[in-house]
Amino acid sequence: MSNALKVPLWVIGGIIGVLCLAQAVTTDGPIAYRFLDAWGSACFLYEQGQPGCVDPDGDGPLQVGDGQFALPTGIAVEPTGTVLVVDQANHRVNRFTLDGEFLGQIGARGAGDGQLNHPTDVAVAPDGTIYVTDSGADRVQRFTPAGAFLGAFGGPGDGPGQFHDPGGIAIFSFGGSTAVFVSDRLNDRVQRFTGDGLFVAAWDGLGGVSGFPFSQPDGLAVDAEGNLYVADVFNHRIVKLGPDGVPRAVFGGFGTEPGRFDTPIGVSVDPISGDLYVVEEWGNRVQKLTPTGALVAMWGRGGAGDGEFNSPYDVAVWRGLVLVTDSRNRRVQLFGPPPRLYIPSLVTER
Repeated sequence: MSNALKVPLWVIGGIIGVLCLAQAVTTDGPIAYRFLDAWGSACFLYEQGQPGCVDPDGDGPLQVGDGQFALPTGIAVEPTGTVLVVDQANHRVNRFTLDGEFLGQIGARGAGDGQLNHPTDVAVAPDGTIYVTDSGADRVQRFTPAGAFLGAFGGPGDGPGQFHDPGGIAIFSFGGSTAVFVSDRLNDRVQRFTGDGLFVAAWDGLGGVSGFPFSQPDGLAVDAEGNLYVADVFNHRIVKLGPDGVPRAVFGGFGTEPGRFDTPIGVSVDPISGDLYVVEEWGNRVQKLTPTGALVAMWGRGGAGDGEFNSPYDVAVWRGLVLVTDSRNRRVQLFGPPPRLYIPSLVTER
């Protein structure tokens, strides 16, 4: 983006945002969000023949690879603003501030309590309890806000409460109760549990307005009314399920046109506006939709520059900020809404 213009904006969480006016982050249609920052670098703790980790703090082997990634996938933001990022290939969950400062990690490679085997996604309950889909072990693990192990549920299989490669996870709290939704990818279904992991129901995407079942569903998000949005990856659509699991709406379909998708894999709901954010893994872009599926914004393309993606995987929204795991670029990118004020005197050439 050597020919991009930079427009300094306001400071958020210690980040000074810049608006990158270039084709990499804009479209001919609705305006794109602005790139604010990115953090992360390559670190392979366990893969032979790959680049090793560095120790950015210089404080010894226990901290090797602090804040680095092998394959970032799921992302969530705690109520305090702490960012949780699943590093699937390093079998851990990294914690950051919003400006990318590394705070610590949850988990390490293994099959024991609190250990992880290719985790995929993370979600946080209002009380701070952290849920992680431990995909390689076909289970979900629960942790305290401090990262201590609380319990696990699931196990391999296709029966009620069992999993075959669990992926996305989302949480909805109501009336003192908690519902946990988990995408059971290779069983082509979504399962609902109590907050303690008791099985409640399983849905295959059929019924209502949907004419065919899920095909490896992954990312999940819940709105304020308890409706569940499912990234139905290989049907290239978003399916909205009512609280009863019946499909109420379907958005998208395969294509590169605005409002259509190429492998939608991550989805998030803005808790304030109810708008949806959808990440397309093979489409290398993010689309923002209204709750009824109308396009609001779209940005991204393949590449490694600011606002470009290489297999983005998940998206989280927090107080107007949009965070995207850019998996194959091994980083997290942070975006903000379009600026409301344009000051020509602040525009400089980069």
